[in-house]
Amino acid sequence: MNDKIVFEHVTIFKYYQWLLDKIPDARRYSYLLWKLFKKEFTFDEELAPRDVNRIHDVRDFIKTYLNESAVPDEDYSVEDYKGRILLKRRPSVLEAILVMCIKGENFVGSDVYNAGEWFWLCMENLRIRVPDIHIFEPGVEQDIDDKIDIFLLRDYDFDGTGSMFPSDVYCRKNTSCRTLELWYQFQWYLSDVYFVDL
Repeated sequence: MNDKIVFEHVTIFKYYQWLLDKIPDARRYSYLLWKLFKKEFTFDEELAPRDVNRIHDVRDFIKTYLNESAVPDEDYSVEDYKGRILLKRRPSVLEAILVMCIKGENFVGSDVYNAGEWFWLCMENLRIRVPDIHIFEPGVEQDIDDKIDIFLLRDYDFDGTGSMFPSDVYCRKNTSCRTLELWYQFQWYLSDVYFVDL
């Protein structure tokens, strides 16, 4: 393995560790979180085109990381190369969800939940919050893969069952959550389930 490839792997792994620092109890769920980090975040451009905003949010978040992790006196070209490595990647499912949870905490404050708590609630709603101790039980890993695909393909129910933000509000407004940008789903969920005045 040449030096360039090693540098790329180290850069991505350091960024991944920085992400994990923002997730409480991450060590118990290391396999799940790594799985989410390896899985590319995709969205249906016809069904929910505004979810391109998740990609923009992740890229802005990476820029925050690059600013925070910059080493004083390090050669500018090294910092610039780190940026190119991280920004050329397609955002992962882990990044898209975590960044949205951080945005949610900033949006409503931490009175309801902080970003880490929102993240685990999303995992529970997706029904994939599986600690490492259970991940290799028969069928568990495949079940997680299937549920992540349901989330990405928006194959969940009209009312959001199987998504991160299930709520009766979609039925009451006669709107399928499958066509709503994830950020709007989050806001409707906050308003309906947690009575957050938006």
